[in-house]
Amino acid sequence: MQKNVSPLEAVLRITGGLAGLAWSTALMVRHPGKGFPMLMSMACAMQVAEGITRFCPMRHLIQKVKKEGIRGEEDPFAARQAYDYYAE
Repeated sequence: MQKNVSPLEAVLRITGGLAGLAWSTALMVRHPGKGFPMLMSMACAMQVAEGITRFCPMRHLIQKVKKEGIRGEEDPFAARQAYDYYAE
């Protein structure tokens, strides 16, 4: 697992994630039956984990798709086909 998050971005993810986690926890105390604070707390906890490990799975997936394409192999004719499609 390679690190794909810079140190500055990791600090920002940890800080923002902990702030969001505190906010969503306060909302869960005030309104225990709501589903949004729970979803928000999960998303913020994920941001904290990404900051600590310095690995973002979504960024990894996007970089992989950009490099290999959607089907997993490089298509040498994709650029030419796109050019021909839009040139018409």
